[in-house]
Amino acid sequence: MINQVLLRYDSIPLVKDIGYGNPAELWTHPDRILDFHVFLYIISGEFQVIEEGIEYILHGGEAFFLRKGLHHWGLPKTLPGTSWYWIHFYDKSDADYYGLDETTAFMVGPSAGHINAEQYQVKLALPKRMKPAVSHLLQVRLKELKELYELPGSCRPMILSLKTAELLLDLYQEAAANATSKADVTIGKIIQYLEACDPAGKFDSKQLADRLNMNYAYLSTLFTKKVGMSIQAYHTRLRIHQAMELLRHSSSNISEVSDRLGFSSPYHFSHVFKKTNGISPTQYLKQIYRS
Repeated sequence: MINQVLLRYDSIPLVKDIGYGNPAELWTHPDRILDFHVFLYIISGEFQVIEEGIEYILHGGEAFFLRKGLHHWGLPKTLPGTSWYWIHFYDKSDADYYGLDETTAFMVGPSAGHINAEQYQVKLALPKRMKPAVSHLLQVRLKELKELYELPGSCRPMILSLKTAELLLDLYQEAAANATSKADVTIGKIIQYLEACDPAGKFDSKQLADRLNMNYAYLSTLFTKKVGMSIQAYHTRLRIHQAMELLRHSSSNISEVSDRLGFSSPYHFSHVFKKTNGISPTQYLKQIYRS
């Protein structure tokens, strides 16, 4: 989608201001180019804005993002009585996004284990326009944010920014869940297959392709694009996740876990474990309490 606002995993949006609009007369969006992004939530009525020549007519219950650095203006089309909340927020410069992979909800992978620094080197593309399912709860959250913005306090900027980041991430996840495409269904089937595999077994690309009745080269390219890692890397991550579970919840030593999961040697297992988690199995054991 064109002109989406991007967020980095390794930073949060920094709130500039939060407000509420409810003009009594026909209203025109100001003509401007901003150095911050704009989030809009239309409570009721009809709101008009133009971004880089593309006209948008927004209605009650819709959320919308305007991207910084673009030309925004309007015509006298926003109806009297229209009401909306806005949040203006800063982020990293556009140059800071170069080289980052764009991720999807599938990027999350196994829920447990260490998170490597490189896993934060990705970006989220927020939905340009959406209609949140539970609009009244979003209104309550925006009202609370506006009230917080109007209160004094030394920690106010950080609290506002953290709560805004949480709100934007919730919108992103809702939009991602609703945008299930044919490709997403295929990715889900691949992940389901990988998670059902014996972690001690070797990954068999032909078996996967036969199971889905699709070309493996296509599956591999699609998976890497959508998930941000190869199918083989995801399979390896699942094996290491299983290794972490065994180290945490059994009395098995490193060599026994290596054998149980089918690694060629404890040395190879340790190498893969460290590459995946950023620490060796020995270091991991020192950091945990075995159950």
